[in-house]
Amino acid sequence: DKLLSTTPSLVAFGVFASLVAPFLEEVLFRGFLYTALSDVYSARLALPVTSVLFGLLHVPERQGHWPSILLIFAVGYIFTTVRARTGSLTPSVIMHSAYNATIFGVAALSLLLERHGAGRAG
Repeated sequence: DKLLSTTPSLVAFGVFASLVAPFLEEVLFRGFLYTALSDVYSARLALPVTSVLFGLLHVPERQGHWPSILLIFAVGYIFTTVRARTGSLTPSVIMHSAYNATIFGVAALSLLLERHGAGRAG
């Protein structure tokens, strides 16, 4: 909450969460890891392995909240399936960005409304 206490920090975090992080994660997981595992083993193995590793990456930020981590695993599975079926990284980058932007937008709106409501009550 303290990190997002100013408008510039909120905007910077939103840009990072909605554009930079999804792009980097997609390049790493669906671009490099999925492709390497598919080439060396099989797409059938690459899909779940990539998805599990993607979910595990998010364990620290979710502080071990396993329902959230399982959701991230499922979302990663969908992104990887899209990557596998289209043969392109672009759709999964767009989906990941849209997913993160939606989550960030709802959280930011909630934070702003909470602050606005707290300011009126005080």
